[in-house]
Amino acid sequence: MIDLLTYLQQPGFKRFWDAVRARYVALGRVGGRIQLTGLTPEEQETLGGFLGRDLAGHDRLQVSLATIEKVLQASRWQVDLPACLEAYYDETINTRPEMNAARERAREGFCARAMALAGQEVSRRWLAGLLNSQTAGYRTLAGLYQEDPEEALALLATCCRALEEIARGIPGQPLPIFAARLTGDPHALDQDRPLGRLFWHALLFYLQVPDADGSAEQRRELLRRVGIQDDDLSSNVLVAGLRVNAGDPLAPLLAAAGNNPLILPLRYLNRPVAWEPGPVYVVENPAVFSILLAAAGPDRGPALVCPAGQPSVAAWTLLDQLVAAGCQLYYGGDFDPDGLGIGLACQQRYGAAFHPWFFDTTAYHLAPRGVPLTDRQRRHLAGITIPWDKGLVAAMLDRGLAVYQETLVPAMVNFMNSIQTARGIFKNY
Repeated sequence: MIDLLTYLQQPGFKRFWDAVRARYVALGRVGGRIQLTGLTPEEQETLGGFLGRDLAGHDRLQVSLATIEKVLQASRWQVDLPACLEAYYDETINTRPEMNAARERAREGFCARAMALAGQEVSRRWLAGLLNSQTAGYRTLAGLYQEDPEEALALLATCCRALEEIARGIPGQPLPIFAARLTGDPHALDQDRPLGRLFWHALLFYLQVPDADGSAEQRRELLRRVGIQDDDLSSNVLVAGLRVNAGDPLAPLLAAAGNNPLILPLRYLNRPVAWEPGPVYVVENPAVFSILLAAAGPDRGPALVCPAGQPSVAAWTLLDQLVAAGCQLYYGGDFDPDGLGIGLACQQRYGAAFHPWFFDTTAYHLAPRGVPLTDRQRRHLAGITIPWDKGLVAAMLDRGLAVYQETLVPAMVNFMNSIQTARGIFKNY
């Protein structure tokens, strides 16, 4: 074989054997043909001598693998093509069909081991659907399997235990406590963790929820349905000037705060609250909230709510309660795709109780400056329709600027000063 290897490694052979190997691996047998173009004089000489052809002056070669094997078997080495390739590359040559078969055997073994993890019918049904690509989450599992099959099995085992505990019933346990008891890590079931994503799909399967948007609000609701409490302290919303009817447990807190800002955690909103009806002004950004609150003075000012960007579960819960109590929401935000998206979500959710406030074409043109829209923002805007102002998107695309709420603060403060009444509330501009 040493003489064979020395022969095969002559200059002019490399492209030839690379092409032969690629064809053999793809077919899984000695078959098909290879074609080389742009043959160099060196390749013409080497390959012509090997095949017994006169290739001088030819820049193209086409030959079948069967012919190549016949040449090898008729040579003094009397080897077949697979043996020749293994000698040349100094490794076992696995064909694509062989590799596919090996992958399928590995997958079957993985599935068998995974099914053995199930201790109850609920986890067996979930795993069966997941492994057969019949339930949501199979792409998540496929990615985990590609990275590390053993780690994927460990995550599946934990998910099965979680699902089986849920089926037995969990007595109002916070999610971090549940996660820590299962894994030792209180964040293991967070949505940004692989286990958290698998667990979410298992939960949807258990609750028979076919479609899920994955929002924090929906996640909170579904977890509660199986007895798992979400974090009701870190989710919060910034408020000022809100009032409740006498006798509500929040009354002393709100009265003591007066016109000062409060951060209300979700825990305070996890029960019905007797909010006083009236206009409530919702602003996207904390800096705007702060300036408006300062401009209102120490006396009772307008009812203000600030979600601080995308509304948290606490913010949505509060706004839901306020609308249910008869409040009208006057919402203002940034003139960019994200800001408009929040406004659209509020408008769709609250219907006639939603009113744009410094959030239309007139307000957009009040801004003295903005930031050039990116190509991505332009494409996003082109697909948006604003129900309360059909010309707003066209105005933004024409001007080419994203305008942020902070640039409108002087106009908003002037408006507040000019129309604030003795009752200390704003009117819609």
